[in-house]
Amino acid sequence: GADAQAVVVSAGLAPTGYNDGVNAINDRLFLRGLYAAGLASASDAIGAHPQGWANPPDAICCAPPVGVTTHYQDPSFYFLNTLHDYRQITVENDDGSTAIWVTEFGWGSSEDADPPSETNVFVSYTSLEEQAAYIPRGFALGAELGFVGPMFLYNLNGCQADLPSIESCYYSLIGPDGTPRPVFAAVQQLNTPAPAAQAIPPTPPIEMTPELTPEAAASG
Repeated sequence: GADAQAVVVSAGLAPTGYNDGVNAINDRLFLRGLYAAGLASASDAIGAHPQGWANPPDAICCAPPVGVTTHYQDPSFYFLNTLHDYRQITVENDDGSTAIWVTEFGWGSSEDADPPSETNVFVSYTSLEEQAAYIPRGFALGAELGFVGPMFLYNLNGCQADLPSIESCYYSLIGPDGTPRPVFAAVQQLNTPAPAAQAIPPTPPIEMTPELTPEAAASG
């Protein structure tokens, strides 16, 4: 009502894997409840936090990927499952034309940081090189799906900006010592335009010499 041009994005829900009425309500159920309360008429985009935990961006629930021993048993722990489930819910509610905005995503690693608590143990399964591979792939998948809008990566410098908390540091593009992690260059490369192809000069036309008939050759 205050600004007709403003884009209203619904809150990005936390995919926790819980639905016990104490710790959390399953985010899929919560989103359906939002629609039942009139979400479609109140928002221009649907916010989502499709965290991958330690599962690769292309992984689908629920076989454990190599090296992942926890946080693989529920669709909430998978980047693609969350996006596809949210999309299905928007379609079920005749809101399929509304884009899903990824207002937070990323993969964390504790390889160069203090060991995680039991709550965040999954970041110990992901190496810095895997982090650098997963995040660009996540951006690529979002572009390929066709129903995803802007994607906001979490985060740039959590190791410095969120002290003494360590959780943000695991997801940071800049390491605890202030130097860029491998993922920094990988993300930077996404925003670097490809070099323009050099134009190949056109081949000059070949002048064809008419073939002389025997009579013309004799007269010449």
